[in-house]
Amino acid sequence: MAVTSRLVALVDSAGELAADLGRLQQVLLCLQADEAYVEAAPLGLGAPAVAAVRRLWGAIVAAEKGSPTQLFDSRGEFELIPVRFVLLDEGDVEVVGVAVTGLAVALLPGGDEVVAAVMREFVDSHRGEQPLDVVANLVRALCVIALPSDNDTWLLASRLTGLGGRVVLDAREYGAYQRLTGRVTAIFHIPDPVSRVLYPNE
Repeated sequence: MAVTSRLVALVDSAGELAADLGRLQQVLLCLQADEAYVEAAPLGLGAPAVAAVRRLWGAIVAAEKGSPTQLFDSRGEFELIPVRFVLLDEGDVEVVGVAVTGLAVALLPGGDEVVAAVMREFVDSHRGEQPLDVVANLVRALCVIALPSDNDTWLLASRLTGLGGRVVLDAREYGAYQRLTGRVTAIFHIPDPVSRVLYPNE
């Protein structure tokens, strides 16, 4: 079967994107402890989801290794937030999307108590997190890697891939950079990200 790849822009998140996918991987691994239960649960939380998120996490960690290109605006005056590019498997992104949706559904009233109990193990009590906060972060991570590539994405990827050191973007590239990073930044200001996966058509 042919693998369909998705070009994804990784605007520097200080490791948060990889951390969120790593946490998702740990949640899913915990759910594999009772294989009979996982196989019976129609939530897409089984071994295929573990494998998919592991591949995505590994690709993102590899892409973020090393020093990023130093980007500057078209006048060469202001250093910009770094952005990297990576090809991710489209099927893996879809599988992880189903898994994140499954976690969100499990936290609804009358949802899956076993999954909800595992989610409670992964809250950061020092930050006052609740399980829905964990899912919200996972949804945002999913939205970043599922963001469709466009002409701006391809323009910048073709310009920056393989480069290092200082790069001054020309006016066209800088406009593409502003639009692309604006799209990614907007994801982190979604008012109710969990509803995005629970009620996608509303």
